[in-house]
Amino acid sequence: MEDRSPNSLLLVFTNCKGPAEEEALAQWYNLEYVPAVAATGLFASASRWLNTDYPAIAEHKGLTIFEDGADPVVTHTKLLKRSSFKWLDHGGRKHPSLTDAKPMLFTKIATVNRPGTSMAGKKSQGFMLVFSDCTDRAGEAEFNKWYTEEHLPGVISRWGFYTASRWLNVKPQPGDRKYLALYEYENDPTEMFKAMHERLSGLSKGVRTVKTPSGLANTIHWLFRRVG
Repeated sequence: MEDRSPNSLLLVFTNCKGPAEEEALAQWYNLEYVPAVAATGLFASASRWLNTDYPAIAEHKGLTIFEDGADPVVTHTKLLKRSSFKWLDHGGRKHPSLTDAKPMLFTKIATVNRPGTSMAGKKSQGFMLVFSDCTDRAGEAEFNKWYTEEHLPGVISRWGFYTASRWLNVKPQPGDRKYLALYEYENDPTEMFKAMHERLSGLSKGVRTVKTPSGLANTIHWLFRRVG
């Protein structure tokens, strides 16, 4: 996300009670919550994002991403020792404006960069999250090969993302998809997001069915802008 290549990601999706309380919640996140999580030593960095698809097709408006360069198995073990994510409520001191929080932990499968792009000094300003599932388990290996070697480079080329990565959901909950693709954009994403929203406007809750060489993949698309 910022000149780094993490091996695991913890995504925490959140909602605030109302617009009037969002500034107070953002201050709490920046000054108390993120530093408190960083102090645990579990993650190397954190960043905050705003879901531009909320509430039209997305259930959560806020997103905090915690990155870790260590072995994701180690990260997951540490998290499990923290009562399976219950530490995310900041020791019982959850901000009163925070209505809910959904954590998801992912381990890296692969990264694809735009040809000729140096990662040095890059800082993402926007990105697209795509959650997916392969409907044909027998063809899942072929699906993963196609997604990494053909689909990621194709999306990068078409939309101007500078890097894309694929991730595996370590601890999926009922209704969660197994895979995540993260496409990153280093410039102001306003115009790109406008074009993407026009492309995805006909989707119900951002859900799309994609035909792949191994069958069909059910996907969900969300666009995020950096806020911290």
